[in-house]
Amino acid sequence: MMIESGKRGALQAQTFGIILGTERFEECVRFYRDILELPVWFEKERLVCLRFGDGYLMIETGGMAREGRKPNRENPTMLRFNVDDVETAAADLEAKGIPVVVPYSVV
Repeated sequence: MMIESGKRGALQAQTFGIILGTERFEECVRFYRDILELPVWFEKERLVCLRFGDGYLMIETGGMAREGRKPNRENPTMLRFNVDDVETAAADLEAKGIPVVVPYSVV
């Protein structure tokens, strides 16, 4: 929010980000940093902050793990990566050992 004088309003964000709490901290960091190749912005004990577009993805301990994909009611926040070529991106992830399920779409 900008006020007329051009001064920064109290809610003018300097940056924005998503905080992801995880039980499997090391595994999660490896996925986003090494597989998806998000660059590290900074690290602290049990916290890693990665560049994510114009913002950041902060990974810290505190989540609850589950085998397989969590239903939306257990994990209502989802990260979306828009790419130029979904099939090429999926093939790249699969080559790195990440299984990809591509849902059908209605055209």
